[in-house]
Amino acid sequence: MLCAMPGGHLRSSSAVSPAADKTWETVQSKTFTKWVNARLAEHELAPLNNICTDFSDGTALIHLLEIIGDASLGRFNHNPRMRIQKVENVNLALDFIRSRSINLTNIGAEDIVDSNPKLILGMIWIIILRFTIEDINEEGLSAMEGLLLWCQRKTAPYKDVNVQNFHYSWQDGLAFCALIHRHRPDLLDYHALDKRDYRGNTALAFDVAERYLGIPKLLDVEDICDTNKPDERSVMTYVAQYFHAFSSLSKAETAGRRLGKFADVMQSVFDMQHDYEARVAQLIAAVRAKQDEWRRTEFEPVYASARRQSDEFNAYKTGLKRTWTHEKIELDTLLGNIQTKRVTYNLAPFAPKAGLTPKDLEAAWSELAAAEVRHRKNINQYIRQSRDALQRRYGTEANGIQAVLNSISNSLALLGGELDDQLATVNGLIGKAKPLTAALRRLSELERLCAEANIDEHDYTVYSVGDLEYDTEMTMKALEKKARFIENQSVVRNMTNLTPAQLEEFEATFRHFDRDSTNVLNDVEFRAALDSLGHSFSDDEFAALYDQLSCGSEYITFEVYIRFMVELTEDQTTPEQLLQSFRVIAADKEYVTENDLKISDLSAPSIAYLLRAMPRSPHADNGFDYLAYLRGVFQRLYFAMYKSGSSAALKRLVTEYKELSLNSPEGITAGPISEENFFEWEAVISGPPETPFEGGVFTANLSFPHDYPLNPPTMKFTCPMFHPNVYANGVVCISILHPPGDDPNHYECSSERWSPVQSIEKILLSVLSMIADPNDESGANVDASKMWRDNREEYDKVVHAIVRRSLGL
Repeated sequence: MLCAMPGGHLRSSSAVSPAADKTWETVQSKTFTKWVNARLAEHELAPLNNICTDFSDGTALIHLLEIIGDASLGRFNHNPRMRIQKVENVNLALDFIRSRSINLTNIGAEDIVDSNPKLILGMIWIIILRFTIEDINEEGLSAMEGLLLWCQRKTAPYKDVNVQNFHYSWQDGLAFCALIHRHRPDLLDYHALDKRDYRGNTALAFDVAERYLGIPKLLDVEDICDTNKPDERSVMTYVAQYFHAFSSLSKAETAGRRLGKFADVMQSVFDMQHDYEARVAQLIAAVRAKQDEWRRTEFEPVYASARRQSDEFNAYKTGLKRTWTHEKIELDTLLGNIQTKRVTYNLAPFAPKAGLTPKDLEAAWSELAAAEVRHRKNINQYIRQSRDALQRRYGTEANGIQAVLNSISNSLALLGGELDDQLATVNGLIGKAKPLTAALRRLSELERLCAEANIDEHDYTVYSVGDLEYDTEMTMKALEKKARFIENQSVVRNMTNLTPAQLEEFEATFRHFDRDSTNVLNDVEFRAALDSLGHSFSDDEFAALYDQLSCGSEYITFEVYIRFMVELTEDQTTPEQLLQSFRVIAADKEYVTENDLKISDLSAPSIAYLLRAMPRSPHADNGFDYLAYLRGVFQRLYFAMYKSGSSAALKRLVTEYKELSLNSPEGITAGPISEENFFEWEAVISGPPETPFEGGVFTANLSFPHDYPLNPPTMKFTCPMFHPNVYANGVVCISILHPPGDDPNHYECSSERWSPVQSIEKILLSVLSMIADPNDESGANVDASKMWRDNREEYDKVVHAIVRRSLGL
């Protein structure tokens, strides 16, 4: 292989590397490639994979020489394709090397183009020696000896390190770590190293050098630790990077010390006076900055802000102002010492720069005192204003709350009219009272702020938070109690077969045993109410009765209670009672005559109805078959009740069906789909007049739960329907069909949702109203809501088409 000779010549030497061992060639190729790539990266040039092959066209070699030689090699072929072009490029590079007094022996351009590894590695070693290692000079020794002596001196304090060469001495990694620790002890803790961990120490040194010193990893750990003898040239190339990195630091430190000594000498005479001027300037600037800060301060008529300003001013007086006072005294003393020292050395008296004289300092100090008086006066004024403003806010809020409470109280006192109107009014008052909770929170916060401002008495109101919280609580209880009372009266109003005295007794009993005013009775309360009214049941009878009336829940509502008491005590017209009445009128005949009816004290309209409704009797020409009539009226109803099972829900549905059959609202028809199942109904709704739905006939199903009326039914249109409050599958979305209680999303009041006092008639009337006046704020059908809101004409066209389809057109 090629070896370097004094003067930069190359000579062939087989002693350096036996032909049988090619490890050095692999390590050198990898190390020199990394060294070349590090130089190319400085100019953002693409890295090489292997210098033994990637130098073959001469372009990468030319770029390398231009970078390390800091000179241009002139024009060359940037994209050579022919061999002659590559040879020309390499010759240009070799000529440049020779121009730097480096003699190359036994190497030509063809050797580089043909990728001769030994000659290429020898050439790169000569370049590294010339441009990286040769300038290392320690006591006039050669480059290699100088670098070795530098390493020995730097690692001398480390007893575990003995650098004698550039191969075996580095295998434990400690020499690398010692060099780093000697120059930058902050980067690694040498004394904490495990001296037996060769690979760990070497890897640590390589990582720290690359990360913090900018030294690229020219070697891999295995190149040092996992070989019999590390390659000398590769180690020298890498260690030279340490020398240059730390030499730059040493030069900077030396220059800094030299300049520091010079500055200390030049500064010594005038040290004190310069210090005086700087500190006076700083003090005057700080004093004026504080005055500017006070002038820019914008006071808000808020007590917390004004109080904060006052606290900050007090902190200034006991903190910063005292610091400044101490500094001013120190400056006066310093100026006296300066003048004394100058007199001692026969120097002219010290004259501070303009603006930094003792007179200037005293003027600034006087201005500060005047500014302090003004600022304190402003703070006190705004504290008074903010306290007054805080009292006004408290008074406005408190008086506003009381005004709302008075308004609600007056409205309750003047409450009158129909029960439905009264209930709507009370629910409206409940909605009006709900914001009072937030208002009381705001008032409590204002009271806290008043306490912080030491305001004990209020000038603008006589109402305290405690008074208003109590009044609000009492008002809410009165409203809720009034709402329950009206709901109960609505239930009582429909009970027509009992005297008012009886109903009043039932209601008073319910209220007496409803001690927690929840408008429901648990099993103990219900049994006590029955006992007080003289209705006794055995334990088993009561358990079965309570389970039936409560539908499995833990309580029964007022409506269920009052209906049960009516059923228990009123004169009901059961089929058995009617049959017995007909037999009395017919004198035990199997038929009844018109004359029998006339002498029974029936009214003329009732007689006329019965004569039309009853079929003729086969037993007498002038007779009517009352048995067939009763069988036709009651047979199907009892059959359905038998199939479904008797329950409070079924009784309620039967009762409502009777009421709807006798007095159905205009435009609405409803009833069970099948006579065998009263829990599935069909409704037919006529489109409301003066709406796009006018003239249409729309069918829907209602499905009732078995705990009805504790929970509402579901309603679904079975015909096409395009409406903001009807889902695409026909399900109706309306408040009255939502389960009882508070809305978890806070969109609806509990009074708007389902309660057991509602009825099927109210549901259908609400849906009819919904069809006429959609609520687009809680749209179930997004497309319909958007069209109804943004394009009413198009919405009407779609609805008209649905109307025609409902009529089969």
